[in-house]
Amino acid sequence: MCEAALCTTVPKDFQCEAAPCNNGYQDFLYEGAPCTNVHKDCQCEAAPCTSVYQDCHCEAPPCMTVYQECMCEAALCPTVYQDCLCEAAPCMTVYQECMCEAAPCPTVYQDCLCEAAPCTNVYQDCLCEAAPCTTVLKDCQCGAAPCTNVYQDCHCEAPPCMTVYQECMCEAAPSPTVYQDCLCEAAPWMTVYQECMCEAAPCTTVHKDCQCEAALYLTVYKYCLCEAAPCTNVHQGCLCEAAPCTTVHQECLWEAAACTTVHKDCQCEAAPCTTVHKDCQFEAAPYPTVYQDCLFEAAPCTNVHKDCQCEAAPCTSVYQDCHCEAPPCMTVYQECMCEAAPCPTVYQDCLCEAAPCMTVYQECMCEAAPCPTVYQDCLCEAAPCTNVYQDCLCEAAPCTTVLKDCQCGAAPCTNVYQDCHCEAPPCMTVYQECMCEAAPSPTVYQDCLCEAAPCMTVYQECMCEAAPCTTVHKDCQCEAALYLTVYKYCLCEAAPCSSVYQDCLCEAAPCTTVHQDCQCEAAPCTTVHQECLWEAGACTTVHKVC
Repeated sequence: MCEAALCTTVPKDFQCEAAPCNNGYQDFLYEGAPCTNVHKDCQCEAAPCTSVYQDCHCEAPPCMTVYQECMCEAALCPTVYQDCLCEAAPCMTVYQECMCEAAPCPTVYQDCLCEAAPCTNVYQDCLCEAAPCTTVLKDCQCGAAPCTNVYQDCHCEAPPCMTVYQECMCEAAPSPTVYQDCLCEAAPWMTVYQECMCEAAPCTTVHKDCQCEAALYLTVYKYCLCEAAPCTNVHQGCLCEAAPCTTVHQECLWEAAACTTVHKDCQCEAAPCTTVHKDCQFEAAPYPTVYQDCLFEAAPCTNVHKDCQCEAAPCTSVYQDCHCEAPPCMTVYQECMCEAAPCPTVYQDCLCEAAPCMTVYQECMCEAAPCPTVYQDCLCEAAPCTNVYQDCLCEAAPCTTVLKDCQCGAAPCTNVYQDCHCEAPPCMTVYQECMCEAAPSPTVYQDCLCEAAPCMTVYQECMCEAAPCTTVHKDCQCEAALYLTVYKYCLCEAAPCSSVYQDCLCEAAPCTTVHQDCQCEAAPCTTVHQECLWEAGACTTVHKVC
């Protein structure tokens, strides 16, 4: 129970009255919340515009409002709906996990239950009947979906050609269909299988997380058990022996992988050229190798980098979830932070300076991004032409700025805010579900609480004190972890700086420490507490379910 909660405080599971503006509210009951507030799992009446609602019950919300998992009536037109139950939503509305009737044509449906949705609509995790062509279906049940439809996590019968299936059950899918996470029989040629069980898959078929027998030439396997896979096969998360050349290995153990092989979550020595490495450690990978989720040195050009740390990556390289310095043109960036990436570069979940035209931006922030740029997860005023904004709330956000599910006061331009609560953060900073003060640019913060983080550092769900730049921490347990160490889900005592703590038990954790699912007493300031019990939480502390 709290009254007059100060700003920059995130209460969760509280009951408060007259909460001031610019505060992050999560999972509490209140009345008369001012604008620019974050509401999650709450019941609100007469919430003003430009407010973020997540998991709440609202009536008559004004336009420019973000709704997630809420029940709303008479939502105005440029409103974002996520996980909500709405009636008569006007056009240009985003629906995620909602139930909608008679949604007009350029509407996005995600996790919703719809009837007679018109063409050019996006359906994700929904139950739809008679969806017209060019429709995206995810986690849905569909009957007689026309051609050129995307199916993800759905149950479909007799889908026509050019259809994408993810985690679905399909019968007699024609060619050239893409299957992902599905259970299929007799999939025709040029089909992609992910996490599915297939029998007699023909050549050029992709199998992920499946059990297959007699997979033909050019097949992709992930998390599967295969026997006698021929050459040019893709193996992901499987146990294979003597895989011939041009084979893709992901999260698998194998011997004698030939050249042009893809390795994911594996340990490889001397992988030949045109090899894909994901979550692996190797040295001197030759050109033109594909790298995904790996840690490497001196990767030549035309390489794919995901969740990796690279220095001086040459041009025509693909970067995914990586941290790079001065990458040349023709580079793909996903969840990365780059400087001076020339055109025509693809940016996904990244923070870039001076991105040229013809660039794709997803959950990213760019300075002077010309049209036709794609923006996802944002809702802005004065958005330039041909831009897509989904799931964000912005107050006077300058154009080409992406704001996702965040609440900020006086956020400078070209900043990326995702699920965070910040006070006057400097420009060119990425915040995701974090609470930071005076974060220098251009630092990436994800689910962390940091003070004076040096530039060019990637933080994910971590807390670091003076972490050196270009260091990636994920999934490790170490004492005195050196540079280039990964931390995630560990139990540590007196962990040195630049360490990540997630789901751990700690006693007397010093400041700037992240506690999740722990019991703590006397946590100092700038400490993140999630689902924990504590006493005397100091200032600028995040308390969730505690």
